Amino acid sequence: MSRCVCLDNEENISESSQNHRSSTRDTILKQISLPGAKKRKRRFKAFLDECKFRLVHDVLVDLGAVDVKYDDGWALAWIDGLVTKDHFSKMKPFQRINHFPGMSEICKKDLLCHNMKKMKEVLPQHYNFYPLTFCLPEEKAALCKYCERKKSEIFIIKPDRNCQGIGIDLVKGIPNTKKYCNVVCQKYISKPFLMECFKFDLRLYVLVTSIMPLRIYIYQEGLVRLATIPYKKPSTSNLKMKRMHLTNYAINRDSGEKNPDEVKDDHCKKSLCDLHQLLTSSGISLTELWTTIDGIIVKTIFSALPTLQHLFHTAFPISTPVSSCFELLGFDILLDSRGKPYLLEVHF
Repeated sequence: MSRCVCLDNEENISESSQNHRSSTRDTILKQISLPGAKKRKRRFKAFLDECKFRLVHDVLVDLGAVDVKYDDGWALAWIDGLVTKDHFSKMKPFQRINHFPGMSEICKKDLLCHNMKKMKEVLPQHYNFYPLTFCLPEEKAALCKYCERKKSEIFIIKPDRNCQGIGIDLVKGIPNTKKYCNVVCQKYISKPFLMECFKFDLRLYVLVTSIMPLRIYIYQEGLVRLATIPYKKPSTSNLKMKRMHLTNYAINRDSGEKNPDEVKDDHCKKSLCDLHQLLTSSGISLTELWTTIDGIIVKTIFSALPTLQHLFHTAFPISTPVSSCFELLGFDILLDSRGKPYLLEVHF
C-alpha cells in the first residue's frame, strides 16, 4: 500500500480555524515523498478556480503551484465537479487533470448499481460485497416483487447525486416512489460491526494514475467515521434517528454540542489504528480483511474499466508514456457484525 495525498471529498477536514488548516497541511506535506525536497521548489502553473477545497490550494502552493486562469497554459487543473468533453479535447500533451472521463460509472450511485449487478450476473462469487440495491423508479417492479417475500425489510434511500447525508432516509418495506425519484434503494445492513456501541464505516482513499494499463494506489491510512448515537437495531421508533444510522461527518460533527465550532473531530472520527486494535481483540485477521478490501476496490474499478478505457482512448487517441488524467477516490466500506466488508459508495 502506497502513501499519497489524503483528502476527504465529502467531509473535508474541518476548516473551523486557520491553525487547524495549517497543521493539516503540514502533516500532509510530511507524508509526500519528493525527490530533492530540500532543493528550491520547481514552479508550475495550476488552474484551481473550480476547486473549493482550501486544503488543495494550500498543499499545491506549498509544492510550487502558481495559480493561473484556465487559458494561461496550466500544467495541472484541479476541478471539483465533472470534467466535460470540451476540457479533455483542449488539453495539451504536457497538461494533467484530476479526473478520468467516465469515472461517474462508479461514483454516481445508480451507475455503480448497474455495474455491480452486471458483474454479479457473470461472477456472483466475486461480487457479493455490494448490498442488494434497486434503482428507482425504473426497478420499482423488481423491488415490489422482492418485498412480497420480505415485507419487513429495511431499506436505505439515497439520492443519485447528493452527498454529506443529504436526502438519505431509512424506510420499512416498499418506499413511496412518488416521494423518492431518481434514488437508489439499498438493503440496510442492520447488524453492523460496532465500535464502543456506535455504528461506523471506513473512508478509504484510492489514487488511480492510469487506466491503460490500470494502476491503483491505496493509501495506507484512512478514516473511521462514527455515528454519535449508540446503535440499536432499526425499528419504527428510530428510523429517523440519522445520527444513529448514518456516519456522515456533516451530520455527526455537531451532535448534541452547544457550540459546533468547538467540537473536536475525534468524537466522530477515529484512526485505522484504533480500529485495528478492536478488530484484533475480536479475533478478526487484519491480513485477510485488508486483502478482501483491496479486492473490493480493484473489482469495483474493474467493473467500469471497459467504459473508462473506451472514453479515455476517445479523448486521448494518441498514447503517451504518462497518463493525462488521475483520480482521487473515496471508498466507503462497512463491516457487518462478523467483520465482512461491504461497499456502500464511491466518491470523486
